[in-house]
Amino acid sequence: MSPPRIFVAGASGYTGRSLVEEGLERGWEVTAHLRPDSLSREALEGPWSARGARLALAPFSPEALDAALGAARPDAVFALLGTTRARRRASGGADTYERVDLGCSLLLLEACRRVAPDARYVYLSAVGVRAGATRGYYGARARMEAALRESGQPFTVLRPAVISGEDRPEERPAERLAARVSGGLIGAARRAGIRRLADRWAPRTGREIAAALAEAAIDPALRGRVVEGSVLQALVERGRRGAGR
Repeated sequence: MSPPRIFVAGASGYTGRSLVEEGLERGWEVTAHLRPDSLSREALEGPWSARGARLALAPFSPEALDAALGAARPDAVFALLGTTRARRRASGGADTYERVDLGCSLLLLEACRRVAPDARYVYLSAVGVRAGATRGYYGARARMEAALRESGQPFTVLRPAVISGEDRPEERPAERLAARVSGGLIGAARRAGIRRLADRWAPRTGREIAAALAEAAIDPALRGRVVEGSVLQALVERGRRGAGR
């Protein structure tokens, strides 16, 4: 069988970079999507191209995304799109959850429906998302999950808790502190036998989530599923076992 072809939107982010690396290490055909004005383009384009990744430099417009997906012919499309408070401040408030987390993910979904209707759309959501939420970070993700369920596109949703690690390029001390604190609590929960709570709220690194995303994309049993808790933990562990490939 030929290796999977994957399209990674949000490739310049912490998890996106990890997923590009994961795909390359697995021998997959990787297309990394970057906006043409991405500040990370110069640092990423050369090393990734040298290792065989293709770069799709396309703005978030229907025409550009259609062309990028048409060229990539993906088996799986990963939507790892989101903004942060720092980026919102830097953009003067233009990069909102509504515009980036929801809007760009929807544009990518619609492009998939037109150009790659059989590709698995793998969406990175977050633990705590609930149907019916309408505002802020969780509202954007709840609405995106609802759009996926109604789209007819094959999909899988992953809902991790904190994603952090010492290898994260941005300085996010509050998030790292939260990961350390929650990591200690999760360890105590595991020792106490409270596995369900531990699996749901465990902090994970970008590489752990990247491995879980890759495993989810090729698992036929996870088509149309929302993955969190023990199932997500099983994907992380499956990815760890395959790290020696």
